[in-house]
Amino acid sequence: MTDSAMESVSPTHIHSGHTPTCPICQDIFSHPKVLACGHSFCLECLRAMAPRGTSHVKCPLCGRPSTIPNGDIYELPTNFGLQDAIEGFFASDVSPPERSSHEAREGR
Repeated sequence: MTDSAMESVSPTHIHSGHTPTCPICQDIFSHPKVLACGHSFCLECLRAMAPRGTSHVKCPLCGRPSTIPNGDIYELPTNFGLQDAIEGFFASDVSPPERSSHEAREGR
């Protein structure tokens, strides 16, 4: 993973009590995917921006285009570092986390 992939959400930021949120939906990241520029967004947020069959998506933060493998947003790389940091953040939290809006819509 590149340094820029976690640029806006460092482990220090997470451990200091700040919940990492998607820049699009402003909610806790859900299934974070990373674009070629290193910025991460929720899978569902990117899916709304780039319907199935779209070959490229423009990063809403920096404007850099990213190729969507096989026109399927699900095939973008998962930001496992961010996903693990979020899971670690909630594992150390004494109260159960609120579900993200994406998880609520999925019925979880």
